Amino acid sequence: MSLFTQNRDVEDFMVLAMTIAAAADGIDSVEEDAIFSLMNQLPRLRNINQQYTLNAAMDFIVQNGYENSINYFSNIMDINITKTILILVLEISMANDNVSLDEEDVIVQFANAMNVDDFTLNKIVDVITWKFD
Repeated sequence: MSLFTQNRDVEDFMVLAMTIAAAADGIDSVEEDAIFSLMNQLPRLRNINQQYTLNAAMDFIVQNGYENSINYFSNIMDINITKTILILVLEISMANDNVSLDEEDVIVQFANAMNVDDFTLNKIVDVITWKFD
């Protein structure tokens, strides 16, 4: 049985989102390090079995494909959770100091799947971009 089911904790969704973003153009060591760094920084993710959850996320993506994995987020209705997920997706996408076209596409797909309006998405992109400038 997959770790990722519709009744999973927000923490699992957060790790899955970061993994999808990193895998958009192939996960490299910088992105994997960024995922673990964020897991260690965020109180919600510090106490989970990080390697197990990351491996489960990778398995989920392989089994379901990117599009279906992203559509998995369409049932999240809490705007604070959607914002958090988009922030994490952007953080991982920018880990290599640039965002590939594949990563840009994944960001837009996440926003669309979670019904995030363009204004909110652009505000989040602006804030994260300022962090990396």
